[in-house]
Amino acid sequence: MNIKVDEKIEHHFARNWAGRIYGTNTGNASLQVKKSNGNFVGSLRFLDSAYGLAIYDVTLSLVGEDIEITGLPTDQSTAEVLSKLNATGRLNSHGEIEGQWETELGTGGMFRFFPHNTPEKELGSEISETEQLFTKRIPLSPIQISKQNLVDLGRSMEKDFLGSKVIVTVDQSTRHASVLSDFENREHAVSTAESVILFVQLPETGGLNRVLNIVFGSNENFILAQSVDASRAIGLAEKYRDEVRKFERVNWLRFEKFGVGLNQILLLAMIVFLPERQFERAFYVAGFVLVILSFSWAHKKYIPNAAIELSPSSSSAFGVLSARFLSWLFAIIATSVATLLTAKLSAILDVLGRLFAGTS
Repeated sequence: MNIKVDEKIEHHFARNWAGRIYGTNTGNASLQVKKSNGNFVGSLRFLDSAYGLAIYDVTLSLVGEDIEITGLPTDQSTAEVLSKLNATGRLNSHGEIEGQWETELGTGGMFRFFPHNTPEKELGSEISETEQLFTKRIPLSPIQISKQNLVDLGRSMEKDFLGSKVIVTVDQSTRHASVLSDFENREHAVSTAESVILFVQLPETGGLNRVLNIVFGSNENFILAQSVDASRAIGLAEKYRDEVRKFERVNWLRFEKFGVGLNQILLLAMIVFLPERQFERAFYVAGFVLVILSFSWAHKKYIPNAAIELSPSSSSAFGVLSARFLSWLFAIIATSVATLLTAKLSAILDVLGRLFAGTS
């Protein structure tokens, strides 16, 4: 079939492609395309993860915005297990071909191919620019999350990174990494985890990877997305920020939304109400520092930054409510002590002076 298309598009197809095929059959694939007598023809090599290598002679044609691929197995003796291939795809914004495939045997699924090399004609000033990698990082508030929540989050990530598997790293007494399906089916000896990391990546243009990393840990929780496309990196991070928001809980130690916590508010109050006399000022500052340090210590000791429950029995609404109650209780105590210190500083110093005078 003769194809009348613009020369740039013609040139874009006549190259080597690499990618993945998904569905009833899954595995890596290589597509070599050249132009012959006005047609795009080539060879498709597909390494099925279960059944091994399959080789097809293929023809590509353009119908509007669609790319139609048809193929027949090179070895006709395999007709019982391989049959005529029909696929339809489109070029995405990164020059990759994405679409659906099916065979006459009824098998089918999705595929993605990306340019695996650059033809000699394209070498030169047009590709002299280095690919940029854009990163978006969003900090999160303290988290209360269950194993099922983690599995659902991982499944959503795999939908956005079609063909890639989410790696789940669980830190308990030891660190263990596994794919999402293994994590879901695994029986955990310890019902809670110190930290969990969900990680997935997908090849993009320029040899760089699109990455999504969601971290729930004892020190910090955050989402990190990377891509050669700035809007995609921002979009991924914001999407999963919204998905994780429902697992966040109230914590007066740090409001990630505003970038401050009660400690910063107390520090500002200390500066505003700082006494004039030097001795009072020193005592006042020491008292506020003690309040702030005590408030931080109590939160870290009794309210974990990430409460991660890996067994159904460990998950309860009581745990969420108790954490919120403790955070409010610590905040009320810290605020009350700071207020008392500010309002009654002179009286407190008089009482302390009499006590020290009486013991001397």
